[in-house]
Amino acid sequence: MTRFVVTGFGQFCGVDENPTEALIKLLRDRLSGENARPYRVISTEVLECAGQSVREWAEHLYGGIQPETPLVVLHLGVDGTATHFKLEQQAVNEAAFRVPDQKGWQPQQQCIDDHPGLTLSSRLATSLDVAALAADLTERRHDVRVSQDAGRYVCNFTYYLSLLHTQKLRQRHGRPLHTLFLHVPPAEVVPLPRQLHLLLDLLQAIAAQLASPAPPGTAALMGPAGLGAAEGKEQARRAVLAISRGIPCNRLPCNDEEG
Repeated sequence: MTRFVVTGFGQFCGVDENPTEALIKLLRDRLSGENARPYRVISTEVLECAGQSVREWAEHLYGGIQPETPLVVLHLGVDGTATHFKLEQQAVNEAAFRVPDQKGWQPQQQCIDDHPGLTLSSRLATSLDVAALAADLTERRHDVRVSQDAGRYVCNFTYYLSLLHTQKLRQRHGRPLHTLFLHVPPAEVVPLPRQLHLLLDLLQAIAAQLASPAPPGTAALMGPAGLGAAEGKEQARRAVLAISRGIPCNRLPCNDEEG
């Protein structure tokens, strides 16, 4: 059974009520006492929208992970200009905050990971088949699209750190870890009940994908040229859609609108 850690963010500059914080609370209430789903949410967290807080949280979480079954860390963030959901394919190794975070930090053109050989344009991609997930959710009548740009604010910062930890643990210990970032629109654009519906369907689709016989590849370090394509993507997409149908289910770059 796939296990999940799901995070959202609290308030940040220009956003006093972050819909992802509300989503985390709704998810907790919805899953409380439920045991019938093909996955398990083992932890939920509302993160402070601040680079230092996120880094400390990531080190604590990934430093204590010893999964025997697949574990997915799913991050939620809001894009204040979006009219649809965005599944983020990748994160870039650059912190360039247009506005200060909640601790007053405002880096400019700073590497998130400053190890030798890495640059501001170095990228990490999720090991999940995002195109297949988007296709599945579209069939469920959600307006969701694949995005290649998670911005340069705390959302991208969080995603890159999470992908980095995931990659290291997979390579060193072969642990079945995956990370994904979902950007949601404001609650005024898509009401929270509909957003919760999408979130539950996404959790189910990921669990189905990881249970399929054609698992996705590992997170890959990339240069500025482009993205790594998962082999057998079309076969995986068909497998995921087949599985999901059989399971009942109940930004802008450097933009301060996102977190």
